[in-house]
Amino acid sequence: PEGVDAQKASLTSKGFYQVLQTCLYHLPENTARVFTMNEILGFSSDDIREQCGISHANYHTIMHRARETLRQCLHIKWFSHV
Repeated sequence: PEGVDAQKASLTSKGFYQVLQTCLYHLPENTARVFTMNEILGFSSDDIREQCGISHANYHTIMHRARETLRQCLHIKWFSHV
């Protein structure tokens, strides 16, 4: 469908990455760090847990909260305007 194609195309735009950066900035510092290390820098969960000194369960909790918060932020600041 047209709407889906427009949303997919918008994900590659510079504006999307600026909105994503804004959304990341509003996360708690440790949450943003863990999410960025995994999703943007490509670190393994083992490396992240070791470097950040967090447990396996805490890592998954942080990632879940980061994804949910970013999903909500991007929905408001990006996808509702596409």
